Amino acid sequence: ANLAERTGLARKTIADFELNLRSFHYRTLRDITGAFEDAGIEFTWDEDGSGHGRGLRFARRPGPG
Repeated sequence: ANLAERTGLARKTIADFELNLRSFHYRTLRDITGAFEDAGIEFTWDEDGSGHGRGLRFARRPGPG
């Protein structure tokens, strides 16, 4: 429900995505990715050939001071 609210997508759309029941348009994936990034999740894609692979992690935040 929270992700649906943050993206403006229907809850059923999010549920279908979680269950791999439909393929999405670029805009839908962009909205979902953006909501996670806004929440502090960073996606890694291994497009630079670094060998770190695909995945996600918590974004680094500047320390105090």
